Amino acid sequence: MVPKPKLIFVPHYIGSLLYFEKLLPFLVSRYEVRFLILFIHQGTYREMLDYCRQRNLAYDFLTPPKSADNSKKTNFPVFSLIRDLILYKKQIRVLLNDKQIKEIISVNDGGIYVGYLMTEANKRGIDTAVLQWALAYADEEQRKMPKKIVVFWRSVLYCLAKPVYIFFKKLAVLLILGIYQNKSVLGGGTAKRFGVINQQAFEFFKKQGVPEEKMTVVGYLDFHLAEKTKKDFDDNKQTFLKKALEYNINLSKKNIIVFSSPFYIKDIKIITAEEQVRYYKKLIEKIREICPLEKYDILFKIHPIEDLNTYKSLENIGIKIFDKNADNHALIYLSDLYIADSTTTNFIPITMGKKAIFINFYKLLLVESSKYCFGIKKFATDEKEFNRLLKLYHDRRLPVQYEKDEEIITPDSLTKIIEWIS
Repeated sequence: MVPKPKLIFVPHYIGSLLYFEKLLPFLVSRYEVRFLILFIHQGTYREMLDYCRQRNLAYDFLTPPKSADNSKKTNFPVFSLIRDLILYKKQIRVLLNDKQIKEIISVNDGGIYVGYLMTEANKRGIDTAVLQWALAYADEEQRKMPKKIVVFWRSVLYCLAKPVYIFFKKLAVLLILGIYQNKSVLGGGTAKRFGVINQQAFEFFKKQGVPEEKMTVVGYLDFHLAEKTKKDFDDNKQTFLKKALEYNINLSKKNIIVFSSPFYIKDIKIITAEEQVRYYKKLIEKIREICPLEKYDILFKIHPIEDLNTYKSLENIGIKIFDKNADNHALIYLSDLYIADSTTTNFIPITMGKKAIFINFYKLLLVESSKYCFGIKKFATDEKEFNRLLKLYHDRRLPVQYEKDEEIITPDSLTKIIEWIS
């Protein structure tokens, strides 16, 4: 029996791994699909490994560098970097010696580690590609990011040591890997192909310097899944009721779903974890002032990068909390109102035509600037506006808060993505 060619997905954290996993049923007949877990983001490495093992997903992983052992105080940054780069180079070359690998698809193609992976794969004739799976912002948008919480003495030390460290880092990377590639806009690295979610994204990345011939509009899997979920549930009441029972959703009430955005970890770090919980507690209390418990249930879905235990205390105020693995499409279909800020999940209620309220209470420019990505008319930025919209919803008079645009919702996304991969 002739072995299938290998297709390698390279997620950067559990969120992109979950996205790639949804493509498996449509690829396994043609490929041996595997996940490559790179030890770049220490906080998510173990989580991705555990998830692959629990779900019996085929994967390869790189041995964690010794510098990741925080218990050792002897690690000197430059020396540990040299050691880790040598280890990384060796493992990547061993991996790519597998002649069955025909394609590598990652969430990006820039930076030292993924850039080297793509460059070495190209040398071996392996097809390399980037698949856009979430919203991405250009350099001008990144400058709108709020400043992270940093202790003063750390910021001073960082300013003094950074130029020296960067010099030695570049030198070490060039000597060991032979290339030095900064992180850049998606698709701006060494991959041969770049699949983007819509025409809007195509124009956006083109302006950022990504070659037009490198890009293909392939759509977004959630466009397809949102349409499919709506059709399946509309056409089959038993499927709809079974999913409601699985998630313990009371269909005799109106259900309001709130999607969390973490403001205390990852890129946007403007508050603490405790303040994050208080933020959503206050938001839920505001909803309860207009939508009482006897007629409304509030569902709360955490972000994939978050831990369910962070919000444990919110269970005491009468809401239903859902883990990262819960089906967003089913939850949103089963809900009557969707509330969130700027998250890729916004595409789901918009595709389904659901009632929605979009919020930006921290008045972040990064959130505000994403309006055009979804066709959102306005973000509610204060309690007064939020209350007004909630009352309109309560009175069944809430106008649609978004506009559907063909440049945003790419039709027939699943077919386009699979054809692009193949």
